[in-house]
Amino acid sequence: MATQKVNPFFRVKKEQIQTVSGIVIPNRYALVNQKTGGLLGIMSNDYEVILNSSVANLFSDALKDYKIIKTVDHLDALQRRWKRRIVFDLSEKVLEGDNINLMLEIFNGYDVRSGFGYELMAFRSLCENGLIFGKRSLFRESYYHFTDNPRRLQLSIEAKMDRVRGNVEQWARWATEPYGLEQFSRFVQSRKYLSEKMKPRIIDAYGPVTNKYGNHHTKWNAFNVITYLCSHETKARQGSNVFSNRHRLLDKLAEDFYQEAK
Repeated sequence: MATQKVNPFFRVKKEQIQTVSGIVIPNRYALVNQKTGGLLGIMSNDYEVILNSSVANLFSDALKDYKIIKTVDHLDALQRRWKRRIVFDLSEKVLEGDNINLMLEIFNGYDVRSGFGYELMAFRSLCENGLIFGKRSLFRESYYHFTDNPRRLQLSIEAKMDRVRGNVEQWARWATEPYGLEQFSRFVQSRKYLSEKMKPRIIDAYGPVTNKYGNHHTKWNAFNVITYLCSHETKARQGSNVFSNRHRLLDKLAEDFYQEAK
């Protein structure tokens, strides 16, 4: 089991906020990274701080019956947000020689805006892409209060696993439906949230990525062009690429494609 070398389990502490002259600001506290001294968030005294370590332990207990083949941790540039991607030894066949493994992305935040939770995703073994499922709300849960109940969490995750088969069957259908560069270009060009600089870069990637993974001009291929770029062609100046703006835009593009192609 491989783990990326970032440590999301640093200690945090609350410090009451005061002015330079020493006037205490009532009911306003700073959440601080004890290792770096960096500010993580501003909160009231009754705000419940949910530790990354508590979330990790909860999911570890909930998933103890599953074989895990890969775990990767991600932190944003300010270490305010954390994601852990867990790939299971549970696979489904889309095509001969083209399998996906179930992947769970768990998340938590110290920025006071983020809760903790998870999203069930997939991991395409052929190109190591992370894949989203169709209606994401059906595969995602968020919580804002911590309850140490791994059995309830396990049942929640398993209920979502039961919905995976329908998505895999849809991907198998996509693999038989023609979808070429011209259609892909029209789709990308129609996305108003993409910059005019970004659009041609995405379209230009269609040929090389398609040729690299079998030269099949189908909906399944077009979807994987987007997820390939999202997984492998996004960078952040600091912190993990999964928190970069480019990753966010390509993730939205993949979701849009899913909704239009189904």
